[in-house]
Amino acid sequence: MSSLEFSVQLEPPATDADECCRQLAAAVRQGGRASCAGGPSNFTVSCALDDVSAVASIRNAVLSGAYDRRASDVTRLRVRADRACFVEALEKKRAADAERLTPHQREVLDSLPATGDVHLRAPAGAGKTHWGLHRAHAEIERGANVLFCARNEALALFACRWIYRRCPAGLERLFVLVDPFAEGPRRALREGDALRLVSDATASFSLVVVDEAHHVYANDARRKAVESCVSPSSKRVLLSDASQGASAVAYPPAHAAELTEVVRCSQRVVAGAMAFQLGGDRKLLTASVSEDAGPPLKSFLFDAEEETRFEAYGKYCQAALVHVSTSFPGLDLHDRVCVAVPDDAFRRQLLETGAFDNYRVRTAAGASAELVGTSLVVDAIDNLDGLERLVVICCGLDAVKDETRSSLYRAVTRAHLMVVVVNEFLRGGWLEFLGSVRLKDERFDARDALERCRLSAADDAVGADVSAAVEARLSSTFPSAVVAELRLVALEALEAGAASADAAAQSAVDAWASEVAAAAAALGALGVVDEELAATVAVALRKRQEVTLEGAAARAVAKRRAERRAADARALLPPDASEPARRFIVARFVHSEAPIGTEAVRARFDEYQNIAATGARRAADLAADRSGPKGPPVDAEALAAAALERVAKLTTAEVPALSVDGAFTDAVAAADAAAVSNHIGDAVRRALEPKPGGWIFAAARGEPRLGAAARKALVVAVTDLAGGNFDDWPTKDDWPAWTRAVDKAADERAGEWAKAEALALYALDEALREAGLDADDHADLAETFVRETFLRDHTRKTLVADVQARAVALVAERKQEGESCERRLARVALALREACDARNLRPSLIAADALRKKILTAWRNGQDLQEAAAAAARSYENSDRNDAVPQTVWDPSGNRTAQASAMVKFMPFRSASQCHAIGDDAFSYVYTFLHFSLLGTVALVCKRWRAASQDPFWLPDVVCYAWGRAGVSGLEQDAPKPTLLDFSITRSVVNVVCGDEATFAVCDDGTLYHWGKRWEPDFERPVLEASREMTMTPTRVAGLADVVSVACTPSGYYHGRGRAFGYTVAAITSSGKLYTWGMNVCGQTLHARDTSSRNPADYFVSTPTEVAFGDSERTLKVAVGLEFIAVQRTWSIPLPPRDGAAVAAHLGSGGTGKSARVSWAGRFSDDWQPSELREVPELCGTKLAALTAGAFHCCALRDDGSLYVFGHEYGADESNGNLLGLGPRATRFEGERSFPHAATRVEGLPPVISVAASTYSTVAITTDGRCYSWGDCDGGALGRSSVNNDAPGLLEALRGVRACAGALSYTNGAVAAATGRVYVWGGGAWEGGIGNANGEDVSEVSWAGVPPVYACRGVSLGHKHGFLVFEKGVRGGA
Repeated sequence: MSSLEFSVQLEPPATDADECCRQLAAAVRQGGRASCAGGPSNFTVSCALDDVSAVASIRNAVLSGAYDRRASDVTRLRVRADRACFVEALEKKRAADAERLTPHQREVLDSLPATGDVHLRAPAGAGKTHWGLHRAHAEIERGANVLFCARNEALALFACRWIYRRCPAGLERLFVLVDPFAEGPRRALREGDALRLVSDATASFSLVVVDEAHHVYANDARRKAVESCVSPSSKRVLLSDASQGASAVAYPPAHAAELTEVVRCSQRVVAGAMAFQLGGDRKLLTASVSEDAGPPLKSFLFDAEEETRFEAYGKYCQAALVHVSTSFPGLDLHDRVCVAVPDDAFRRQLLETGAFDNYRVRTAAGASAELVGTSLVVDAIDNLDGLERLVVICCGLDAVKDETRSSLYRAVTRAHLMVVVVNEFLRGGWLEFLGSVRLKDERFDARDALERCRLSAADDAVGADVSAAVEARLSSTFPSAVVAELRLVALEALEAGAASADAAAQSAVDAWASEVAAAAAALGALGVVDEELAATVAVALRKRQEVTLEGAAARAVAKRRAERRAADARALLPPDASEPARRFIVARFVHSEAPIGTEAVRARFDEYQNIAATGARRAADLAADRSGPKGPPVDAEALAAAALERVAKLTTAEVPALSVDGAFTDAVAAADAAAVSNHIGDAVRRALEPKPGGWIFAAARGEPRLGAAARKALVVAVTDLAGGNFDDWPTKDDWPAWTRAVDKAADERAGEWAKAEALALYALDEALREAGLDADDHADLAETFVRETFLRDHTRKTLVADVQARAVALVAERKQEGESCERRLARVALALREACDARNLRPSLIAADALRKKILTAWRNGQDLQEAAAAAARSYENSDRNDAVPQTVWDPSGNRTAQASAMVKFMPFRSASQCHAIGDDAFSYVYTFLHFSLLGTVALVCKRWRAASQDPFWLPDVVCYAWGRAGVSGLEQDAPKPTLLDFSITRSVVNVVCGDEATFAVCDDGTLYHWGKRWEPDFERPVLEASREMTMTPTRVAGLADVVSVACTPSGYYHGRGRAFGYTVAAITSSGKLYTWGMNVCGQTLHARDTSSRNPADYFVSTPTEVAFGDSERTLKVAVGLEFIAVQRTWSIPLPPRDGAAVAAHLGSGGTGKSARVSWAGRFSDDWQPSELREVPELCGTKLAALTAGAFHCCALRDDGSLYVFGHEYGADESNGNLLGLGPRATRFEGERSFPHAATRVEGLPPVISVAASTYSTVAITTDGRCYSWGDCDGGALGRSSVNNDAPGLLEALRGVRACAGALSYTNGAVAAATGRVYVWGGGAWEGGIGNANGEDVSEVSWAGVPPVYACRGVSLGHKHGFLVFEKGVRGGA
């Protein structure tokens, strides 16, 4: 093991050098160690280098900045590694002992024999050249001569330099063979500081290493030149690229092995290369051992005119070099950057632009020959095979030709860490897709990148041309299987370097012709001449269904012979022969050599007839014998037919009597088994039928409530009885006695089931009712529990008590599981909502559901919940920016082209959504210009119009329906039922909040609109004249932007007596700022007021005004009551230096901890003095899903679904139920002053998903859709009986309804299911309203509903108006 040292600088200096050393070493993730050198600001990190994979991992981490980020995170200081010094140290180490084999390389290479020829296949970057040079070095050290063969001179010179640096004297024993191969072997001589190749064909070679063998052996001239240098004593080492169709090349026989790990390339480079690689699913075998993803691959696509084409290439090559320098600050680009171009002519014109005048430019061969000095390589791609650089710039390699794909693949795989593409934008080119993708802002994950890849994209893109070329060379009668096989062969030839699709197709057809000729020769040796059969043999060998040509030919001939004998026998069969007879006779001739003739067939037919007659006679005798009590009754005709079926399936040439007897015995056994099974089933069915005096089951109809489960359990129970095992059925037993025993046992078991069902279901229903669970939601529990009770010992005296205890335990377990899951889901939903609010995002229901699943998975895998939610929100924001395909490999931000579109020939990534045909898209787009209400009319035109009208593509994401009085509802006229609010479509409303006679709507662009009564009176007139201005149409609230939520004083305060005075409003922006305005009598706007003033205007804030909190504080939630306001804000915790890491990790922040606190200001009752902001200590540090206010109390819903309440228990008018839902209140004497109640959890509630409050009542909806209410019951405000108003009570009338949102106003209540069904109650006192004075009775509102693609997500109620908010997405529930 060796080590590598590099320097890092810290800002500010470390206070604890020893601890900092430990943290810097841990950030290496390679068993590194750190020591302090030169003071607390400069450290030297020493890294352990076990093998080449460790070198690649450390290199990528330091140069990509990943090490800096990791070290900064753990030290909480700014850490910066000296990249330039690191690269210099790394390059020195690479020349020493740092290039050991990885475990994967060692495992694969150890499997190769020490002697004989070997063939190592590996993808680019797997280290095959590295291993081949080690083999060559070992031979040279033994004094032997070695020949290194490569197609290009640069690779050969690189091998010579590699050997020279390790063994200068060994250069005399290393020979190379390069193009032109006809000139023979050469040897490298040192001339000054460079190497030069000279001819030397005098030596013989102990070892011949052929690098890039797929290129060398694919050419006949090169193959002959190499083989001419191989002597009988020479060993071959063939190194070929597994990724470039090497299987289409014919190699000399050798022991084969394959490497599948890439050691030099970052994960993103590997993923980027896969885009241009043929092989489909085989690409999954390629993996990078590097732990770091490396930077994204960068693209610079541009539009260019022909006359300024190369000036544009020069300009963007300079931009690419700037990008590289910016990515690796301080790094010298010489010897680390390579620019790959199509050919020498392109190179010459590119250099003439002056783009590289500031660099020392060399060809690949010139750079490889230099022993001293550095250079930047600019060369044709054909001269770069086998070489590598830290960064590769692919310049001008794309073209509208298939062969450019291979050039791009070869160029990308030359890179260690970064790839930059510089190319003019070409319609139909391989890089056209870079104009239709975008980089996802998330951590690169190799598995996720594979899932996003279309592995067959490259194959599909070239497949059409290859298929056409293959089919053009074959006759139309060629089997489709042969055409498909030749297409694959041609693709491999194209990948191996064929000049074009036509050349690849021709080579595949030629190879196929030779294989068919060999198959025909093998068939001829067997006396068969058949071209079609020869093709079948060739296909079987190609697909490796056969091992040898001779065996394949023999089996094909045997199969053809069997088919022909079968056809000959069928032609001579009597026309009246049955199907079993035909199969019997054909099998006899197929499995024998007997001549086929009319008489022979007739003889076999007579044999079958005799067997059939014997079988019929034996079946009749058995049926007669079974007519007594000796066994199950037998159907003689069916038994004889079953026996003949078995005889017909025999595959012997002759049919001995013993085989016939065995077939008849098997048929009898099968018939007896069926009779026993059928009788048991019938007995169970009869036992469970309702009949006079029968068993009393739990269901009123007299049958088992769990009928299917009962039948299954009873059949098993009866079958297991003694004598019921039909496998041992003795024919001498008494069948009638057995059937009577079975009938009796079935009846007894049915009685036991009836008892078990009644007992278990009663106990379970009671346990579920006590736990507050709906039995319909737990039907699976009922079936399992009844079956378990049925299997109990019914003679035990404690049976009833045992069953009841078991039911309670099962229900408790189920409830705990459900609540735990529901609380997790509630926390995930809240975290997502906060993350989306912070970015002003409004994901659809479908998108939100997918995001919640993604967050939940990340949370379960150990990621912090808030981080997972933030990452999901970022992901959604990126995906929502445009329709570009998201991926994590390429960064196309450098593109400067106006030609990009979504319609591309080649796309290596999967799109998030599959588009319909362009015609359907365009047709559906027309509907975006139609009014929403016309949906039903246009659907009547024709099927296509109906399909388009139902396509959610054109429908708005969010729609609102309003009902009630015109003006406050936003409608032009009064509406007794929900009616589409056009404003919600034109402005894309996402949330609606109702005041008493006012409405506020938040739009998706962050604007806030208001209509109805204003928040302050007309001060020119007496206040008590209710003179507030009425705004009839939605009007934007000035002075606000980026609003994410709004709250106002709830409707119904003092039953409307205070309506004339106005109300209070609060809004939160995406940046966490809080704005308040409106009534400020008790300081509830958190703005200063003059308490000595007698001017009413001094107690109002006329316009939205920001509340001044601390700079580091952010408002999360706000609720407004009658005379109070409650807010949740973040606040900072200064952390001590030593314990800061632990505390910050716990709180999920950086150097200072961020937590949240809930405070309130104003007063909850008129017998209190207004208060400044007071903290609610019970809610300090908790995460809230919602903060909701009634007139005199406040509800805080935590992210785990638990509900906390604080405020006043009575209210100004002495509510007849506890407003807080905490149970009976203490008696309060007249004149006695009340005190605010501390925040307390409401007991008896399952996890809650939403809560709403009015003046004196509250409604909570649980995660399973049930509704609970508490508080004042006057006018039927609770929607249930008035028993126990002090604590939450279930709305029994809504049992079976899965509610998703609810609202209260005065004595009215409403809830909505996701489907849009609306249920209302109340209105029986004072204000009337939407409930039509139906009191506590809950009724459903009859209305037209919404299209099925919408789900309800919100309900809001005002004085005499209300709103339903629907979002496009998947919905469920009643």
